Amino acid sequence: MTAELQEGFRIVRRHTTTPLALGEVVNSIWDAHILITEQLIDYIRMTIVHSGGITHLKKVASLAELYHVRTGCHGATDLSPVSMAAALHFDIAINNFGIQEYIVHTKQTDEVFPHAYSFKDGFLYPGEGPGFGVDYDESLAAKFPYERAYLPVLRKEDGTLFNWQRIVIVCASGIPGLVPSVRRERRCAGRLIMLLLNLLALLVQLLNVLDHLLRALAG
Repeated sequence: MTAELQEGFRIVRRHTTTPLALGEVVNSIWDAHILITEQLIDYIRMTIVHSGGITHLKKVASLAELYHVRTGCHGATDLSPVSMAAALHFDIAINNFGIQEYIVHTKQTDEVFPHAYSFKDGFLYPGEGPGFGVDYDESLAAKFPYERAYLPVLRKEDGTLFNWQRIVIVCASGIPGLVPSVRRERRCAGRLIMLLLNLLALLVQLLNVLDHLLRALAG
């Protein structure tokens, strides 16, 4: 299911009790207004750097609060410590904060972007630094010249452009139809991880069904 098809999550919502989180590919309030107003998700995962900054994301959070949708800002390592600090300050300024994704940056990244925030025992602390509490070491950054990188651009066998995130899942599931070169480039470890995640999600669904059956029998 692609995030662009907001209406499609009505089907997903009807078939699961698992909390749903979505939004790291969402860029504006209009990309998520159906998801929020129809309560099709539990967490909105938009990130400040891709969503018009703090002002716009605050509007999204205010709308989400009305419909009991909480935030869960995207926090991958391709977003710098500046973005991480901005998200953290945003989190503590809203009423419907849910969870903050946090992936540890490399040692070199932390050295180039010294920051006041810290992580301990499952919690993030903003620190006491001015502003967002993040600095930038230009001289150290010069030792790491920029190298342009792109997300995968993948095509079906007929040449049609295809969603790369869905390609990963399809590849992991072993379904044919991918361009051969794409299949070769996917490492076995990555496919195995995705397959295990899919199996884990299926297990959670089965446990939910079992729980409902047990409750029905007990009642």
